[in-house]
Amino acid sequence: MALDSISALSGLTETLSLEKSSTQGNFEAWLSHQVQDLNQQEMTLSEDIKGVLKGDIQNLHQVIIGMEKTQLAFQLAVQVRDRVLEGYQEVMRMQV
Repeated sequence: MALDSISALSGLTETLSLEKSSTQGNFEAWLSHQVQDLNQQEMTLSEDIKGVLKGDIQNLHQVIIGMEKTQLAFQLAVQVRDRVLEGYQEVMRMQV
């Protein structure tokens, strides 16, 4: 029985390593997409704020909601950047 559980765990480990290797190249694409999305949100928000200042946009609530969404997206981007830099620094501290 113990050998069956060990062989089941080794199969699980192989499956997990295959899933990790197939998603490693996607991080760059994901990060690029997220940065472009954040940039688009900021440009849209800028246009909405200009519209409110000109008096073209009457729905101030939607602009404020957009501001909050953009702020949250920016905070997420900063957190991802911090985690990536932290991981890089940890790798650089490793002794070979």
